[in-house]
Amino acid sequence: MRLALLVFIFLWLRHVLTQSIIIFATKIDNDMSKQVEQMRRMLLILNNIKKRQRISKQELLSRVNDSLYYIYGYKEIGVRTLERDLEDIESMFCVSITYDRSNN
Repeated sequence: MRLALLVFIFLWLRHVLTQSIIIFATKIDNDMSKQVEQMRRMLLILNNIKKRQRISKQELLSRVNDSLYYIYGYKEIGVRTLERDLEDIESMFCVSITYDRSNN
């Protein structure tokens, strides 16, 4: 009886620990894929700004979304995501990205 109980506890602990490891690994994969997606977006933003130094926010958003979909198969991003990415670019690379608010 004691042996059966010990085996049950061992199997239960193994199951719980295995599930915890799988959940942890999945979370790491999801976090990494989000970071990769953000880095790809920032690279696309920088390349589009470099190509056309005077580009409206809406045109930049359209070009980034087209590239995200056709190159990587990602869904479209919104204006607020673009603005966050621009803020991140400014803080990470110590650059200033300005635009004429009357044209955007």
